[in-house]
Amino acid sequence: DIPVPKANEGYEGGSWTPTEPTEETKVEDGAKYTYTFVAQERSLKVNYVMDDEKGTALKAPYTEATSYDAA
Repeated sequence: DIPVPKANEGYEGGSWTPTEPTEETKVEDGAKYTYTFVAQERSLKVNYVMDDEKGTALKAPYTEATSYDAA
């Protein structure tokens, strides 16, 4: 049986290493097949505001491109 890879939250499609196994793939003792997922792209918006009733902006917000679970 060939497993169907399922990504955890924040990850999507990926690829097999060394190649995707099929029903025709020869079974070899000790062979390893690894499926690696790719982190989803994310966008973060940072707002600088005071903790007052008006939420006064301290400076202009900016947006940064990143990926899921990035530092």
